[in-house]
Amino acid sequence: MSAKDAHWLEAQMLASARRLAARDPRLLSPVGRSLRDDAIALLARCEGRDGRHLRLVTD
Repeated sequence: MSAKDAHWLEAQMLASARRLAARDPRLLSPVGRSLRDDAIALLARCEGRDGRHLRLVTD
């Protein structure tokens, strides 16, 4: 992953975290963050992609 891609992904994750915090602060606990990040990484590996297209939807 290039530095530009890493920066873009980090910005997307921060935006997602802000939306989650607005809904339910418990989702941003260390365990919640770890589970979310692991789930995104696993889905990306299964899809054979880098994860940029994946978003956590909690509705």
